[in-house]
Amino acid sequence: WGSITVEDGGTLVIDNPAEKNAKLMLMGTAVVTLEPGAKMISKSTLGVETASAANLIISAQEGKMAQFLYHPSVNQGRHPQATVEYHSKAKKLTAWDRFGFPDYKGMCINQIKFKGPQAASLIYEWNNVINDWKVISDHSKEIAPVTGLTLTNNSTDGGIIYQFPCEIVGNLNASLELENGWNSFSNSYTANADVEAYLKSIINNYFDDLSAALYIYKNGEESSDWDVIGLQDFKDGKYDAALAKLDPMQAFLIKKTSKKTVMGSINYEEQVWNPANGITTPATAPRQMMDMNKVIITLTDAQGKDVRLTIREAAEFSAEYDNGADIAMYENANRFNFYATTDFDNQCQIATNDIEGQVLTLATKGETSFTMSFSDVRGEKMAIRDNMTGDVIEMAEGVTYNFIANANEVSERFTIIAAAQAPTAIQKAEAAVKAAKFIRHDQVILQNNGRLFNVLGAEVK
Repeated sequence: WGSITVEDGGTLVIDNPAEKNAKLMLMGTAVVTLEPGAKMISKSTLGVETASAANLIISAQEGKMAQFLYHPSVNQGRHPQATVEYHSKAKKLTAWDRFGFPDYKGMCINQIKFKGPQAASLIYEWNNVINDWKVISDHSKEIAPVTGLTLTNNSTDGGIIYQFPCEIVGNLNASLELENGWNSFSNSYTANADVEAYLKSIINNYFDDLSAALYIYKNGEESSDWDVIGLQDFKDGKYDAALAKLDPMQAFLIKKTSKKTVMGSINYEEQVWNPANGITTPATAPRQMMDMNKVIITLTDAQGKDVRLTIREAAEFSAEYDNGADIAMYENANRFNFYATTDFDNQCQIATNDIEGQVLTLATKGETSFTMSFSDVRGEKMAIRDNMTGDVIEMAEGVTYNFIANANEVSERFTIIAAAQAPTAIQKAEAAVKAAKFIRHDQVILQNNGRLFNVLGAEVK
């Protein structure tokens, strides 16, 4: 026979409800092509058999991939060969993708092919010793499945399509031992992985050993922009839907928080196959949600780059580490960072039973001009005090606050306070002096019979 093409939105199902032994055999020049957005589901325990990787094409284009789900009972002995495509947004050797190889037994770089234009490429692996990415110079080195990698190339506009001739399977049964600190992993399956199910599994199995949060990179960016999603975000019921699933081959970071031996992997049946077929896996959450106060604070620099900090306050949270709600900041080495300072780590999400007095730190690079805004505001009114100027800003939807900072400084710039707290005249005067020193290198301007003005010309009252 010739070929079958499953177009965008189409689904090819292989199933024999009575016997569960249906098989699709692709031999010779027979080809099944899954166009980007198409899906193939093998519900049979026999499933798909291919003569070579050329018989099954799992295609990709910008923002869209085909998917192939294999029955989870088939994990040994049957590994259909396929050509899996990956559409890269990387370019100019400065914009990056985070991805992983789709082969069940691992691959090496020299096995990768191109569809269409080629580009000189560099692939990196995470090195926990140097706490950074390190280029893989040995292209014959076998990279284990579920390993998260970084890719860049010299393409001017991006859009390079890489092809991976490989063997794919459900129930990968592959895991790697996590090192203390940051670890880079990937969804090595050819189907979406459910993030909430994955985080619940972490809570159930490794409550004290792993942070119940995933750090997912914005592929194609030129800076270290990682989106973060924790288990508490799902409990809140408000999160970026794009972060609720891991695309095929999508890499992510996860943080190990103990010295115990912990193995990292994605459970195919619970986190890929079941969600795709509408089956939910019950999991015990560490606590039940109650009414809480919440706000997301966003800092945006003059170039439009932003950093978000989520703050939650509720009686059910503690002053110590709350897994899935307290989430450590991944430091951006290229530009500013904004985080909550705690005894256990610098946090991009902080949850506590008493947020009043919480210090927020700003660490700048070259930036000096910022705008602060607030979203997802819930519960009692709270305010934030600028410790350099003395300004008190109510944290409310639609409120913005513009301020100046010195370049390349780290300062405990802000403190969360009760909305009713207003600074005294002495506090304003002290803050104005701090602001003057902070902004203009020890310049304090006194005019008109001793009245005090800050360097921006505003009178301090």
